[in-house]
Amino acid sequence: MINSTMKVVRPEVLEAYQDRLEAMYAEDGHNHRNEANRRVIRSLLWLEYRSKGNSGQRESSRTASLRRQEGRDRA
Repeated sequence: MINSTMKVVRPEVLEAYQDRLEAMYAEDGHNHRNEANRRVIRSLLWLEYRSKGNSGQRESSRTASLRRQEGRDRA
C-alpha cells in the first residue's frame, strides 16, 4: 500500500478497506453499537492485548467487559 517513495497508494487502500469505509460512511456508521464497528474494536483490542506480550491464555479485562456488554445488548 506504500510505493517506493513511501507514498500511500490510494487505490490499494480503498480496495483493501472498502468494507470498513462503506460501513463508516453508512447511515448508522457513527453508532458504536453497530456490528461492523464492534468487529473493528474487538480486533483492535485483541491486537493491543497481543502486542503487550501476552500469549493469549487469558483475555484482557476490557475485552471480557466488552463481551459481557455485547451479551446484554443482544438480549
